[in-house]
Amino acid sequence: MDIREWTLHLRVVTPMAMSGADQGKAEWRAASVKGLIRWWFRVAGGSREDEDRLFGAVHGDTPQASILKVQTLPPSSQTSTAIPAPYFGFSIRMNRRPTIPEGTSLKVRFQVEPWADDKDVELIRAAIGLSFYLGNFGTRARKGYGSLIVERVDPPEFQERFPSLTSSADFQRLYSQILPKYLDLLRGPSLRIDGVLYTSKPWQTLEQSYRTFRKDLGVPDKALLGYPFHPSETGGRHWPERHASPLIIKPLREEGPCIVTVLLVPDDVRQKFSGPPSPNLAQYYKKLKQFLISIQARPLWTKGKASP
Repeated sequence: MDIREWTLHLRVVTPMAMSGADQGKAEWRAASVKGLIRWWFRVAGGSREDEDRLFGAVHGDTPQASILKVQTLPPSSQTSTAIPAPYFGFSIRMNRRPTIPEGTSLKVRFQVEPWADDKDVELIRAAIGLSFYLGNFGTRARKGYGSLIVERVDPPEFQERFPSLTSSADFQRLYSQILPKYLDLLRGPSLRIDGVLYTSKPWQTLEQSYRTFRKDLGVPDKALLGYPFHPSETGGRHWPERHASPLIIKPLREEGPCIVTVLLVPDDVRQKFSGPPSPNLAQYYKKLKQFLISIQARPLWTKGKASP
C-alpha cells in the first residue's frame, strides 16, 4: 500500500501541556509532534544516518531537508487548568500551565515526499506508531500527561497500520503484532527500549505506586529516575543535573489501563556520578522489578524477543 499522506484523528485522554514560546498558551504544535517522532525513532534503535535523512539535519553549512511534513489542526475546545494527577503533574501545577483537556478532538496530518524510498516510508510509519501507541505529548509526558488515542485514520485503508483500539481484538493485534514489528524494523545497536508492559491499573492508582517506588529507592538511587535532589540530600556534594525518567506511562483511557515502557538507563547518565555515594544500578533494577510486580504489569514486548 503506497500511501504517502494520511491523517490521524485523535482524542486527548489526559491533559496535555504543550506550548511554544508563550508558556501561558496551550497549543497543538507540529514541531513538537515531529520532534517526539524523531525521539522515538532514536530510542528504538534507528541509525543516525537514517534519522538525518528522514527528519533533516545540518552538516556544517549544508542543510538536509526532512522528507516528512507534519501539519496539526487547531484543537476543538478551550484550555483547562485541571490537574487530575498532581504528583505526576507537579511542574504543570506549580507553573500553572494551561492544558488541552481530556476529551478534546485533535488532528494531525502526515505527508512523505513522493520521491522518498519505500523503506524510508516504512521507517517513518513505524516511528509514528511508537509515538502514538507508547508515548505521550507535551510537558510531563513520561508521567502520563498528554496521552492521545487514535480514534480513526484517513484514508480508511490505513486502519490496519493505525488501529483505533475500539475493541479488544484491535488492542491485541496492535500490541502483539503491529508494534513489535515496528520495534523490530527500527531496532539497531542504539536500541534503548528494554521492555513494553501492560497494567490494568488506572493512571491515578499508578501515581501512588510510583510515588512509593521512588521513596523506597531513596538517596542516591532515585537519581536514576531522573529526579533532582534537594540540597539537604546531597551532603554538600555536587550532583549532576536532572535527566529524563527511564519510565514512560501511557494511560489508554481516563479510568482504564496503561502501557509502561521501560528504557535502559544511558551509560552517560551513570558516568556523571563519581565517588560515593553514587546510584547503585543493580539496586535500581531490583526496586524497578518490585514496582512492576506491584502494579501487576505483564510484558508485551522485551528487548531480547523478536516479533512473531
